[in-house]
Amino acid sequence: MFRVGELIKRKNVSGVKSYCIVVDVEGEGSITVYSNSLKTVLTYPMEVLSVLYEPIDSVNERIQEEIVYEFT
Repeated sequence: MFRVGELIKRKNVSGVKSYCIVVDVEGEGSITVYSNSLKTVLTYPMEVLSVLYEPIDSVNERIQEEIVYEFT
């Protein structure tokens, strides 16, 4: 579901904004993220992260375009 380098945000339930960057995806079981608000690296089960977080599409599309441009 999430790719390495992807920027994700916590689904807004309580009005608190939390952003993370996906650092590593370990198969289908767990995912490691860097939490910008906590300034730490955390590992979550994939099921938990997919319920609590969602990708930020506009930022991720721009990053993918830049990556493709760098390699061409």
